[in-house]
Amino acid sequence: MSHLVHASIEIDAAPAKVFQALTRAEDLRVWFCEQADVSASERRYDFWGRHTPEVPDRDAGRHALVAIEAPRRLVYDWPLRGGVSRVSMTVAPSGDGVALTVRHELPRGRGRSEGALTDFWTGSLERLKAWVEKGVRGYLPAYDVAPDTSMRLATEIAAPPEDVYRALLEPAALEQWIAAPGKARVEPSVGGAYDIGWGEEGGPVKILALEPNRTLSYSWRYPPEPETVVTWSLEGSGGSTRLTIVHSGFSDATLHGAYVMGWGFFLGRIRLLLEAKQGRTATVAADDYAEAGA
Repeated sequence: MSHLVHASIEIDAAPAKVFQALTRAEDLRVWFCEQADVSASERRYDFWGRHTPEVPDRDAGRHALVAIEAPRRLVYDWPLRGGVSRVSMTVAPSGDGVALTVRHELPRGRGRSEGALTDFWTGSLERLKAWVEKGVRGYLPAYDVAPDTSMRLATEIAAPPEDVYRALLEPAALEQWIAAPGKARVEPSVGGAYDIGWGEEGGPVKILALEPNRTLSYSWRYPPEPETVVTWSLEGSGGSTRLTIVHSGFSDATLHGAYVMGWGFFLGRIRLLLEAKQGRTATVAADDYAEAGA
């Protein structure tokens, strides 16, 4: 039994432009990784650095290029989680643009160990869309942080604090970047409900602290873990905002990596919502299946 992450997104651009962003190192360093070196003739698709899961160095970031058929198909092998996974990308015409599909196949026994690759690919594809369509650079999460019982991430957003604060509090905005569609419910006062509609999967519970345009803090549950706390801080300067999230109270430091990947994805999504006016656009699923193919 293998494990498959399947992601797709619609991009309003010509196939050649999208394929260039998938294969040119200068573009990859904008939407996907810290460092990249691609050579079709040498059959390699290398990427590495702090923005790649497991933070590979140059040697560990070497990937065999299995197939490259411009402008429609790219396949490479990615050493990950102690085995070799395979990533297949296809670019197909769709309306006035293209549909980009990613299939990431992980070896037997290694698919469930982290459960965050869906967030990784969703965030990557949405950054790619913003870059190709609008020239907007998204937020690239960094994974080179030592495990701890708390997590801290921050990004600069080209929007004033009041706009960022609304995106954290208003249900319609929450449903564009984190909440289940039609399910967000917020009572904007200390002790009030803060529900993003994740149901039994967990998520926010109630507001613990609230200071307009500056701070939002709420309790967080994720069974069977004990309750934790999420705090957002906003610091405005010159029409922009530094948005910081701290998630604290983990009972086990090994949870840190998954939360970094998950919150990195959502931090990137709220930034794209405010800077590129781009809400949730990628679709992603993960499943086990019996036979895998390229």
